[in-house]
Amino acid sequence: PAYYNTITSIWVNDGKKKIQIQTADIFYISASSPYIQIHLHQKKYLHNQSLKSISQLLDDKQFVRIHKSCMVNINKIASCSSRQNGDYDITLNNGMVLRLSRNYTVVFRERIKFTHQVAL
Repeated sequence: PAYYNTITSIWVNDGKKKIQIQTADIFYISASSPYIQIHLHQKKYLHNQSLKSISQLLDDKQFVRIHKSCMVNINKIASCSSRQNGDYDITLNNGMVLRLSRNYTVVFRERIKFTHQVAL
C-alpha cells in the first residue's frame, strides 16, 4: 500500500544551507515551474521537484490537490466557502485563501469527509 512510502519531512535549501521541514508544518504547495513552492506559516521555500512527484510521496490523507497547480494540507484548512460557480474558496489557518477548482471538488470532498466529517 502507498502509505508505507509517504514522507514526513522534506529537505529544502535555505540560502546556503539545507534544512529539514516537517510535512505537518506545510500549509500548501504550489507549482512554480520547473519548481514548487512549499508554503509554511510565515515562510516559503523553492524546491526542485514537480507537484506530481511530491504528491506521490506525501500522505494522501493529509494532502489533497485542489487545483492543477496547488495542493493543500487538509489539517491547515479553517473553512470552505462556495463561489457559486462550482469553485470554492479555501481559507487556511494562517488566513491564506486558495481556490478549489471545480475539477478537484469530488476528490476534495471525499478526503475531507474521510478526515474531518464536515459537509461541503
